[in-house]
Amino acid sequence: MVIEQTLSIGVAIVLLALYAGNLLFILVTHRDVFAPQEDAAGEAEDEAQSSLRFALGVLVAATVAAAGCAELVSGTLTASVESIGLPLAFLGVVPLALIGTSADLFAIGAAVVITKAIAADGETSWFEGLMLVGVYVLLAIAFLLVASAAG
Repeated sequence: MVIEQTLSIGVAIVLLALYAGNLLFILVTHRDVFAPQEDAAGEAEDEAQSSLRFALGVLVAATVAAAGCAELVSGTLTASVESIGLPLAFLGVVPLALIGTSADLFAIGAAVVITKAIAADGETSWFEGLMLVGVYVLLAIAFLLVASAAG
């Protein structure tokens, strides 16, 4: 359980650092690339408002869906405890730990996809380099934790 928690914290730190780098890239160093065109400034503001409403709607829907899934999982585990005869502590630790760390394994898979996408276009920027360093750090954390658990 400690390995999964350490991996989760490591992945969260790397992803937060990459997010901060992305904000710096978009808002400071490449502001002109991401700025709306001057003739479409009014349309851009309308699109920004509708994008904000859409994003908030997706956030609320995802929160409700996650709460519903958590309720289903806890209800299923309670029923499984009664029918299988396994202790609740085992079912609460093993299946929930696997479900909880699936997001970290997804993040590592996403890192591989990012690496492929960066290499495919033939152009680079400092942010793409930062993403590659993030991929390297994620893999290093995962391998370090696996090696420490084995040894």
